[in-house]
Amino acid sequence: MANTKSKDLTSSPIGASLPRNDVLEKVTGSATYVDDIQFGNKLLYARAVRSPYPHALIKRVDTSKAEKFPGVKAVVSGKDFPERMGLYLKDKTIFAVDRARFIGEPIAAVAAISEEIARQACDLIEVDYEPLEGVFDAEFGASDKAPLIHPDLGNYFSPNFIFPKAGTNIANHFKIRKGDCEAAWKKCAYVVERTFKVPHIQHVPIEPHVAVAQMDDKGKVTLWASSQSPFAQRNLIAQALGISQSDLRVIAPLVGGGFGSKAGVTMEAVPVALATKTKGWPVKFIMTREEEFYTVFVRQGLISHVKVGCDKNGNLLALKNVMYWDAGASAEYGSNVTRAGGYSSSGPYDIPNVETDSICVYTNHPIGGAYRGFGMSELHTSIDQAIDELAEKAGFDRVDFLKKNAVAEGDIVATGMTMHANGIQECIDNVAKSIEFSKKEKPTSPDRLRGKGIAIMWKAPAMPPNPGSSAWVELSEDGKVTVGLGGQEIGQGTFTVMAQIAAASLGVKYEDVRIAGPVDTQYSPYEWQTVASRLTWSMGNAVRLAALDARKQILDVVAEAWNETPEDLDIVNGMVVSYKSEQETPLANLVIYGLYEHRWLGFEPGPGVRDGADAGLVEAKRVLYPMQYCFG
Repeated sequence: MANTKSKDLTSSPIGASLPRNDVLEKVTGSATYVDDIQFGNKLLYARAVRSPYPHALIKRVDTSKAEKFPGVKAVVSGKDFPERMGLYLKDKTIFAVDRARFIGEPIAAVAAISEEIARQACDLIEVDYEPLEGVFDAEFGASDKAPLIHPDLGNYFSPNFIFPKAGTNIANHFKIRKGDCEAAWKKCAYVVERTFKVPHIQHVPIEPHVAVAQMDDKGKVTLWASSQSPFAQRNLIAQALGISQSDLRVIAPLVGGGFGSKAGVTMEAVPVALATKTKGWPVKFIMTREEEFYTVFVRQGLISHVKVGCDKNGNLLALKNVMYWDAGASAEYGSNVTRAGGYSSSGPYDIPNVETDSICVYTNHPIGGAYRGFGMSELHTSIDQAIDELAEKAGFDRVDFLKKNAVAEGDIVATGMTMHANGIQECIDNVAKSIEFSKKEKPTSPDRLRGKGIAIMWKAPAMPPNPGSSAWVELSEDGKVTVGLGGQEIGQGTFTVMAQIAAASLGVKYEDVRIAGPVDTQYSPYEWQTVASRLTWSMGNAVRLAALDARKQILDVVAEAWNETPEDLDIVNGMVVSYKSEQETPLANLVIYGLYEHRWLGFEPGPGVRDGADAGLVEAKRVLYPMQYCFG
């Protein structure tokens, strides 16, 4: 019997090709997104008055006509919510207060019984502007000739790893210095110096940004948001509104595309601000497709000046990289993109002399933020093109040049850390072989060319020092498992991966694991944000530890009941089995019925207590249950 329960006959769900646990709802259209949630006939609709100028002083905001318009329930503006917020650099308000900094910045907002009435009321709000000179080039913006976009930058709060420069448009300046580049240039046989430009890029998720907020009579607010960062949004919005974090609950259903644009706070605070003025009424704010292009996060633009050189043998000697990141009107999130870009600015190369200046610059463009591996494709585009040119100029085969200079185990990288084993040499060889890199491909027509290329890159997420993950695992009455998470499913398969990890760690079938949802800051365990490619490692380890804790408690209980050691026991496909005694029991028995522990107690029942038992010594049975059903 024991052989049938052997680990050798079981397969781990880790690495297996399994159906995604969210696929049925998504392909059938039954998945619930924020816009699908029904709030009844009390639902109010929000629209915003937006700046038509990229840069202007706000001289007057008159909302009196809008407030009197039939069907309008609330009107708010910058004077109502002057507090600044920001995940990193606190440089943004919910509404522009004294100055508009980009076209589309919210000046005021209306909540009304219909979207049409809300739009009409917005047209009645009078705003007097004094247009100012704008900044639309990040490199110019960093100069002392550019007009200041944030004159009060020196008064903004920032953590100790963000370095704004008061009296300028520089929101963060990240530096790396390794060796002596100036001396190294004299030793270079070949040098390439180029400037590269990458424009803003829009996210355009299938699901636009949408949020619904409602304040109850006790002053507690619930926010339903299409969000990658429900816990971060709770914290930031609560601070901006001057309310307790425990009084703001964020519920985040499935997200129909985020890519970084739904991290941090973009438009989610607007309906919350309106909800504070309309207790009991839910307020819905949804972006139009047009608004998605200019009112929420964009991928930051980049101007990169790259200079790279090698000796006559093809050994890289020096790299200088000056990057101007276009933060847009606010750098509260983009300042960390600049930091991540700085960490990765030498590329995965062993270069003895490196000089990096990664500079985040305010402009009057839309606000820059995270976008799929933020900062990495922009900077590596420039670095790798320059190195490609250098290899060609020096007359070296591209593959040989990469292998010669790729960072290897034991190398000291530009940030001072020692490189671990990484397999990059083998990776380059495998790619070159798979695409037959040395083989010339014939073009499909005489007027066309066909080429092949190999690029290498690395990624520094540059998370702050305090991000965390947590999880809980619950054993249900039927023996199946529920996993509680704070990380979000945005299409990347997170919920499926977490189910795989839980199943493998606990010893149950993948199909017997469900993910609790939606993510809810009131009940879900804390998760910093769904960003930076971190969830599989960070939240996955939280799930693993919770599942292992559950496994240990289960095996301890069963071992006591069966008078065995936990080492004799295993959980295989939802069955607790003993390799010593060959006993077995399904997990459901532990939850519903418990386990009987046999003990001879020398108990003599009275005359009326027989129930089939013989007089004399009888077997007493103690029921054992796992003392915890929730493991974290």
